[in-house]
Amino acid sequence: MNRVLVGYVSIVMFLALSSIGCGQGGVRVFTGDAVTGVARQAGEVLERDSGHSLVVISATAESLQQRLESELADVIFMASSTIDALEKANRFVPGTRVDVARASGGGGQPPTIYSAAMMATGENFEGARAFLRTLVSEEGRAAVTAAGLEPIDPAR
Repeated sequence: MNRVLVGYVSIVMFLALSSIGCGQGGVRVFTGDAVTGVARQAGEVLERDSGHSLVVISATAESLQQRLESELADVIFMASSTIDALEKANRFVPGTRVDVARASGGGGQPPTIYSAAMMATGENFEGARAFLRTLVSEEGRAAVTAAGLEPIDPAR
């Protein structure tokens, strides 16, 4: 009788923990170094408003592209040139790309645009969508400004 009860309790606990992990698990965001602070601030808002936690993996574009070959990410947030390459390779969910910030180009250089998109191989689609909404919210725009970047109006 006790073994049956212990087995039953174990199964119930496993299912409960599994559903918590699936519904409110961490959102894995690969970010370029220049927008790591923006991602972290948006992650604080995300956690407060939705309960999703954020796992930020920050590195150079080249390093992150290599990591994407062997690691899963829910969202990528970096310079739009990297996002363009991933879009051409059909690596993210169509229609999820958002332009978030602009850094003025110095010395006559064009500005750098920072974009984010949901990765097609991600596991936390609900959390990824919530993170993208947070990036373009008023609080996300404030994080962009605090990082010394210019927010891009999502309505444009």
